[in-house]
Amino acid sequence: AQGMAKPDDVVDFADRIGKESARLIALIGDIMRLSQMEEASGQITETVNLKELCEETVDSLLFAAKQKEVSMSLHCPQISITANRRMIEELLFNLCDNAVKYNRPGGYVKVQIHREGINGKIVVEDNGIGIAREHQGRIFERFYRVDKGRSRKIGGTGLGLSIVTHVAANLGGEI
Repeated sequence: AQGMAKPDDVVDFADRIGKESARLIALIGDIMRLSQMEEASGQITETVNLKELCEETVDSLLFAAKQKEVSMSLHCPQISITANRRMIEELLFNLCDNAVKYNRPGGYVKVQIHREGINGKIVVEDNGIGIAREHQGRIFERFYRVDKGRSRKIGGTGLGLSIVTHVAANLGGEI
């Protein structure tokens, strides 16, 4: 803006500024969602069709999965539960998004749901890069990243699994 950069460098600087701006916007969005999840009380519940929600989530991630050469499959019978739809969407998307992001070419992501009494059980399975045992106890902490270099390259804020934990707790479940 002040003419300090050479004209040839302006495009590179603008690209870096754009990428960092997008990263900060994602971080702010995740912090706001986490805050909302922590404060959720007296939440609005409705009948939620888990099969439909799983189909929508997988559809929304198919392009990213294809780019990473990761296959996605659903094993979802028709199950409906009473819950906060937005929270279930958030939980499901974050789990599936991580399963795609931290996968490998030729990998897979399987999304399954089962009935457990009056509740539903969501299972997201993948054969991605895995998480070393020494990190497994910390992956649900805010901003914790197993490989900071890879996470920055792949994207994300380090809040996705923390959000998942809060959603599950607010819905009376566990992860």
